[in-house]
Amino acid sequence: MLEDKHGHTVRTKVRRKLEHLVCGDEVTWEKTPANDIVVTEILPRRNTLTRTYFRGTPRTIAANIDQLLVICAPQPEPDWSVIDNLLVAAERMKAEAIIVYNKTDLHSPKSDQIILDDFQKAGYEVLKTSTQDPESIIILQEKLNGKTSIFVGQSGMGKSSLTNQLIPGIDAQIKSLSESSGLGQHTTSVTQRYSLPNNGGLIDSPG
Repeated sequence: MLEDKHGHTVRTKVRRKLEHLVCGDEVTWEKTPANDIVVTEILPRRNTLTRTYFRGTPRTIAANIDQLLVICAPQPEPDWSVIDNLLVAAERMKAEAIIVYNKTDLHSPKSDQIILDDFQKAGYEVLKTSTQDPESIIILQEKLNGKTSIFVGQSGMGKSSLTNQLIPGIDAQIKSLSESSGLGQHTTSVTQRYSLPNNGGLIDSPG
């Protein structure tokens, strides 16, 4: 899907040489005699976010990102080393990083707060959110206005639930935590960009 500067989306075809197109790319396009929209060129990227998949294969999943919102929560238990790696990625991309501690309606261990305090002392902004707390969603939305942001973090931390709160009506698929393991299931299977009501865009990525 291609979104123009007015926020309109259309289905497009991509030339074979441009199959490495990723979410967030800025492109040029043209209309064919058959009235199809074809992407003709990928414009230079300001930055990219790359993930390493099975067998250590790196893959770029998004481009031209202004800020990473690192989502964590009391359940499932955060892997703080993953969060450290995401913050390092933000630094390398020269993108702003914000830590979002979600699901604050659940019991939060004191150890989590100690670690969050350490992140704040290191200069990172920490937001606390809950889909049960509308005021926290408003504060989060204000941080997204006018920027291209991406939600990153472990599965099950509530990235898609937050997306649904921020952009009512998109009906992003949500799954419950696995009752047997307590670990998050992969709700988002592809990286998607959504236009925000007050300008900017939000990219929801697989956990």
